[in-house]
Amino acid sequence: MSNSNCSKVQEQKKSNGNYTQFSTKIFRGNPCMKEFIAEVKQDKFSFKCLKCKDVKGKIGKILKVNSLKTHLLSVDHRINTPEEEMKKYEELQRLFEEEPEFEKKKNFEEQKEEKNYKDYLQFIAFLLSQRLSFCQIEAIGKFLQRSYKEKKLKFLQESTFDQKFLSEVTQNCFKVALEEDIKQKLSVRPYSLIIDNSTFCGSNLCALKVRYLEKEWNEDLKMDITTIQNKVIALSDLGESSSGQSLKEIIEKKYFQILKSKRI
Repeated sequence: MSNSNCSKVQEQKKSNGNYTQFSTKIFRGNPCMKEFIAEVKQDKFSFKCLKCKDVKGKIGKILKVNSLKTHLLSVDHRINTPEEEMKKYEELQRLFEEEPEFEKKKNFEEQKEEKNYKDYLQFIAFLLSQRLSFCQIEAIGKFLQRSYKEKKLKFLQESTFDQKFLSEVTQNCFKVALEEDIKQKLSVRPYSLIIDNSTFCGSNLCALKVRYLEKEWNEDLKMDITTIQNKVIALSDLGESSSGQSLKEIIEKKYFQILKSKRI
């Protein structure tokens, strides 16, 4: 690093605080300021208090610029201010105590933006910790954005997400609705049946799936697109047998009872 860059870094470190240099409007824009402080020519990051004494008892205490507000609002400085200058001092005090409205708004917006960004990262981190794919996270994010725009998220404050309750809702509400929906769709369009066996956690499982074409509205493209749908309509434990007879019994018990529609 060059000497000039080192000097800049050192100056930045020295200027740590709300008020840094005398070029700032707060120093030169207030008529009362010159009655209380003066520049230190050889050190732009320091100021001289014209009312307080230094360690040698001489008026003209030198302090760092980043302590300006603390010093001017201190009890010591108030005591050292002559009575006839108290009105000017009080005006100067209000300059620090009353933050301009646009500054308040600016600071509020910056804090809000920073909080929103932190909340966003925390939300993404949580979804990743649940081992969701990027595709799933994208779908969840877009769903929440749409719901927020349509003001449909108030339920979050009033609803429970207890596992038992979620199971009951799934069995008694979504399961019934999904079965009716799949029956209606497969009664008016061709489909194919797929039998898929797999071992999961030591259990022999058989999944019955149907595959069919469906048109869906794509929000990004603003048009209907045709997609291939794969739906699991039944899941059964094969036990120790995966013979053709076992699969036939599962189809008769699960498939025909659920769909009761034509096959291709």
